[in-house]
Amino acid sequence: MDAVNTPKIAAFIAPLAPAAAVLIAVLLLLPGCETDKHVVKESFPMLRQLADKPGKPQEPTSLEQRVRRGGWTVLLAHFTGDNPQEQANVLARRLALETNLPDVWTYQTPDGSAVYCGLFQSTNEPLAAATLAQARRTEIDNVRYFEFADLVPVGGTTPDASQNPMNLAQYSGMYSLQIAVFDDNYPGGRYDGAEQYAKQLHDNGEQAYFHHGPNRSMVTLGLFNYEDAFRRVPNPASPGTLIDAYTQTILDLQRTHPYNLVNGYTLFQRFGGDTGARAEQPSVMIRVP
Repeated sequence: MDAVNTPKIAAFIAPLAPAAAVLIAVLLLLPGCETDKHVVKESFPMLRQLADKPGKPQEPTSLEQRVRRGGWTVLLAHFTGDNPQEQANVLARRLALETNLPDVWTYQTPDGSAVYCGLFQSTNEPLAAATLAQARRTEIDNVRYFEFADLVPVGGTTPDASQNPMNLAQYSGMYSLQIAVFDDNYPGGRYDGAEQYAKQLHDNGEQAYFHHGPNRSMVTLGLFNYEDAFRRVPNPASPGTLIDAYTQTILDLQRTHPYNLVNGYTLFQRFGGDTGARAEQPSVMIRVP
């Protein structure tokens, strides 16, 4: 699952049984993200007791139906390996017992189980921002394990774990900023060109993706839903109507990557018809098919 801008998620590590020194690792769920911090805490005395209790934490009745429709949530932890669902349940139960976090829920992912908090239609919702801030402040044993938690897409935007996490094709319906195009004239081939450029950006800390179309391959930055990518503004060409304009988040990203490069070069195009001024083709938002 992916998030808007370049979210970074905390690593949360804690032992189920201190005597056995068995560590539960919280791994990244979003492609193209890096962990900022690894916290090791060996004072979870209730975990074994809670793990022995049967049953799954009760989810709000409407939550699963909303998850299937897609949305955004706060990712607290992602478990893989042995018994990931049990480990997710243990953490969810402890959060329910010891914190005031609202709507903590668990969900099975393609490679494990995750613990989330809340579900929102847009990252711009005031409740989404408030829940994220609360999660980052939440302490267990006086440690803020989730201080690098972030909002991630769920449901229809869940990535396919079998694919390269930078492959944009698995995020159907999302929006991304196209900054480069490669075609068959590119030395070495368009496929390698796009994938290598996306990896280069990713290695430099950018949330980069590649996408291979039938004739061209492209490189994009970020994953956004409609509300994060666009805002409705008055249409100067038709008073009384509205048009889409980029949000400040997209405009800021365009300042860093202003052009839509073709095989590594800027492409000039004429704006305003045959007599219009020529200018370099700007980077542009696209919707993932």
